[in-house]
Amino acid sequence: MSLIEIDESRCTSCGICAAACPMKLIEQPEGGLPQAVAEERCIVCGHCAAICPRGALTHEAFPAGSVTPIDSGLLPGADATLELLRSRRSIRDFKDEPVERELLQKVVDAARYAPSAHNLQFTRYTVVDDRKTLDKVVELTADFFDGLIKQLRNPLKRGLLMVLTRGGIKAALEMLPDFERIVAAHRAGVDGILHNAPALILFHSPENATSSECTSVLAMHNAALACSGYGLGCFIAGFVMGACRRGRRVPELLGIPKDRKVFGVLAVGHPRVKFRSWVERKPAVVDWAVA
Repeated sequence: MSLIEIDESRCTSCGICAAACPMKLIEQPEGGLPQAVAEERCIVCGHCAAICPRGALTHEAFPAGSVTPIDSGLLPGADATLELLRSRRSIRDFKDEPVERELLQKVVDAARYAPSAHNLQFTRYTVVDDRKTLDKVVELTADFFDGLIKQLRNPLKRGLLMVLTRGGIKAALEMLPDFERIVAAHRAGVDGILHNAPALILFHSPENATSSECTSVLAMHNAALACSGYGLGCFIAGFVMGACRRGRRVPELLGIPKDRKVFGVLAVGHPRVKFRSWVERKPAVVDWAVA
């Protein structure tokens, strides 16, 4: 059986499946039916199955029930989409209550629809909603930055870091006051890392996979937008992300394999307050390139 099958009784030879295929493995002979000519190139994106207006094309990877007609009535218009993007804010003040796992699962489900390089869909998700584990994540993150502060404050170690990172230490030096602030706050019993968020979602991919960082970040952004839709608040937990990317203690605590790298961390909770307005941002700087 072929990977792609065409029902001749339903196909109108419109050719849009061939036009939509990103790998160009479907060809449309003039006056004939479309046919798959190089199925080994298929990346299982589902374009062909999703675009056929007559349901004449079936793909082995998308059996009955896995292709759902789009409900155009649920799609936001341009104004609604822009309002969502403008009104989304990073929330760091949460109610002292857990996030229902059903909601967290829905957020992750939204994340998995983000585009991925070559449709490999290799981003995985680690969700933490246990208070003791979250507190341990905060502790390990504070320990990581405490160690980094000592290195940055030591001239000899700082020089070695500059050599090893080829000058990439500049950003860390600029952030040094923030590192010291969150460590001092932790010692004083104040969580300036997760802000007592009741849940954490980590997005990780194979370290050396194609566009793994971009793919994970896109999934995280999908999740952040989904949080807004479900009435949740969230923020990108950059300090935890830094501890994960440059150290192994947090990933090991959470059981993330060594061959996978954390590229995104989202702290999630029920927001204590609700924003009623959005504020303007800097104008976009656009360069129109002409060859």
